[in-house]
Amino acid sequence: MFEYLKELTLKELKELKKSIIEKAEKKEGKCLPVTYLREINKYINRLNELNVFVDKIENDIAEIHFHDKQVIYINTKNLPKGAKEGDYFDVKFILNRNKTKGTKVTVKKLIEELSKDIDLQL
Repeated sequence: MFEYLKELTLKELKELKKSIIEKAEKKEGKCLPVTYLREINKYINRLNELNVFVDKIENDIAEIHFHDKQVIYINTKNLPKGAKEGDYFDVKFILNRNKTKGTKVTVKKLIEELSKDIDLQL
């Protein structure tokens, strides 16, 4: 019944949810469609979450598996304290625009310095 929801983007799901709540608040609907909102929330959560599994740990290196069969290896110091084989983690990526901007500035300065060095050598 709600299969079409999986085709929507996160932005579209949030807009749909907002629209349903606004209509219910305006009394356009007889009641808040709880089941429908629950399904929308389920799909929003799926798009917001990334779950990984610690398959094994050897010599302080953890083998991390993603749901799509990708594997990465990271030092256990980057995992929460007490993490062990068999643990699942929810991963969330947070965009750090300040760090991105700072890196771009640093790279730009390095390129300018290298360009000056090259000009001096020519």
